[in-house]
Amino acid sequence: MEKIEKIDKEIAMLTKCAPNFKSSAADQLALLLDQQRNLYQELSELNQKTSKKVQNIAGEAKDKIKKITRQKIILSRYGHDSHSAGILLDFKDGK
Repeated sequence: MEKIEKIDKEIAMLTKCAPNFKSSAADQLALLLDQQRNLYQELSELNQKTSKKVQNIAGEAKDKIKKITRQKIILSRYGHDSHSAGILLDFKDGK
């Protein structure tokens, strides 16, 4: 974000000065605009990657919650018979 803010400030300054410096300022301004565009693109890609990671973590957490909930239900129903509860837990977990 600091890079983007720095480039934004330079662009604003060069935009004000461009008519006085003509081609060199215009060239520098074009370069800064390219850098700014690239940084925004990188930021967008990072946001997409972060979003995908968050979705994956949320999916894993949801699966773990389902498994724990299922185990709690089995234990609450068959907790008095530890052998049956153990068999059901193993079966439900794919063992």
